[in-house]
Amino acid sequence: MNQTRNDDLTTVYAQETTIIDQIQPTYQQVTTEFNNEYCDIEQDETSLEDLMHYSQEFPADTTQQQLYTTTTTDIVPNVDFCAQPAMDVIPVDLQPPLFATSITESTPVDPELLHFVTCGGRSRIFGLNLKNELFHLVKNNRGMEWEQMVTSAPVLGVSCRKHTLMTATPLGIYRLDLLQKKEAQLVIKDDRFVDVAALSKRRMYLLSRDGSVYHAQIHRLSSGVDIKQIKGPAMRKISAGGKHKVRQIELWAIGTDGNTYRCSHDKSWSQVDASLEDVSITLDNTIYGVDANGVLVKWDGRYFSALPLRENPELRLCGIAVNKEKQLYGIDRTTRMIMRVDQ
Repeated sequence: MNQTRNDDLTTVYAQETTIIDQIQPTYQQVTTEFNNEYCDIEQDETSLEDLMHYSQEFPADTTQQQLYTTTTTDIVPNVDFCAQPAMDVIPVDLQPPLFATSITESTPVDPELLHFVTCGGRSRIFGLNLKNELFHLVKNNRGMEWEQMVTSAPVLGVSCRKHTLMTATPLGIYRLDLLQKKEAQLVIKDDRFVDVAALSKRRMYLLSRDGSVYHAQIHRLSSGVDIKQIKGPAMRKISAGGKHKVRQIELWAIGTDGNTYRCSHDKSWSQVDASLEDVSITLDNTIYGVDANGVLVKWDGRYFSALPLRENPELRLCGIAVNKEKQLYGIDRTTRMIMRVDQ
């Protein structure tokens, strides 16, 4: 009887093995197609020294980045964003007051010309002046200073995402890897774009001269690029961020009409009841802005509310850049100095 039972088990095992062998190619094909469609796993050839240097700044290196791509449609005037999954945002009235401190003690840039700032971390703060010159805020024995960067063309727009710096120039979109410290590469040869909002080293949103917004994705194994327009009103400022997963990317814009817009699933724009001069998004989908009066505001999922500044309540900003919750920087309207806003 035992021999018969063993024979039966052997037969069942053989049948299951045959079934597994039959479905294995199909499973591998489906897995490959899914990864190609949704995943953007970036392999960075970095040295051990570089990894140790940046490990504290990025403790969890989530390199698997996903994004959805869809066809474009016309603007939808009213989209119920409250029906979407709520963001993990603490109500503004329950947050402790913020305080602002200046982090620039001296600067070679004419303070009246500095008009834009972006950051990808505490050591990656970049600014633009009205001459379309790019600067990097560095720390030396004299304090914090702006150091001009050599570029192949005037910089019209700049965006930093972790260790990737994207610049929009009259020649096209350049990409600079801040870890490898090599020369910037011309990854999109197109002269119509004046601003860029980077998501990763291959994915970004672009703003053209006529105010149109595009989603661009650089091919992994070739120099090709897919560019798709997101139809809607003319914009003058774009900002993107959030977690690199399906339906967790935030894209906001300020229109030439002065209105603030939020994009839904790369398909349509919805007007937000706010008048902002600038907007910036963290890695965890927290949205900050600066209103028409230069007051720092934060999105609570439904409205923008002013954030109190404990040590400098009269501070008025003309631009902000935020990487993480505790890495928010802005330009003082009066002094044109870079201010770090802490909690």
